[in-house]
Amino acid sequence: RVAGIAEDITEIKRAENLIIEISGREQRRIGQEMHDGLCQSLTGLKFLSKVLAEKLAAKNLTHESQQVEEIGRLVSQSLTQADVTAKGLFPVELEERGFLSGLKAMAAGVQRVHNVPCLVDGEDAAASVTDPVVSLHLFRIAQEAVNNAVKHGQAKSIRVELTETGGRTTLTVTDDGVGFVRNNKRNGMGMNIMRFRARKIGGVFTIQKNRKGGTTVSCVFQNTERAASLDRTSPPKFGRRKDDEIAL
Repeated sequence: RVAGIAEDITEIKRAENLIIEISGREQRRIGQEMHDGLCQSLTGLKFLSKVLAEKLAAKNLTHESQQVEEIGRLVSQSLTQADVTAKGLFPVELEERGFLSGLKAMAAGVQRVHNVPCLVDGEDAAASVTDPVVSLHLFRIAQEAVNNAVKHGQAKSIRVELTETGGRTTLTVTDDGVGFVRNNKRNGMGMNIMRFRARKIGGVFTIQKNRKGGTTVSCVFQNTERAASLDRTSPPKFGRRKDDEIAL
């Protein structure tokens, strides 16, 4: 029975890894196609509408020119949204320039589309996150937490912070919104995904209501590469409590 249970658990873990791998692959594909297809088409429409508006204005067709300018404005707005979505699905900055650049690009996109200030802090700690798998999982956790803060938490400002002490790295996303809503199905799914990603890098996921309002999401994990550089012979283990994964 024990052997059978162990085999079942192994198969479940394999299935989880396969799902994450396929999901990531599809996100990259869709993001790349959006960038190379939809975004390029919208860029062309934006340019053509500008040229047409100028031609109409030159013929003193002011009303028609203004209508075309409005079309161009809407196309430009759609282009911005599509570009941010494409970069969210396929974070090029994360792969080419590192973890901190990926976070900053994500934060800049949130501010452009939703007009919500999103500050990223922790350059020294981010430099120690070099494993591409860890970087991607941390990035997705931060991305999900920020999106929840904007869409469900109605946040007016968001702070993404990375700190590192003795090989232990902490990602924290804090907002000043309405706080965590337990019965929100989307929040529930998002939490499960974030918790799963934290578990994949050996971390502990927590979500808490702030005393002054808003929510704090955090993921703490042992950065083995950093710990090794600090000559730590045995990485400290996380204590497990019943409220480790969700603290309300």
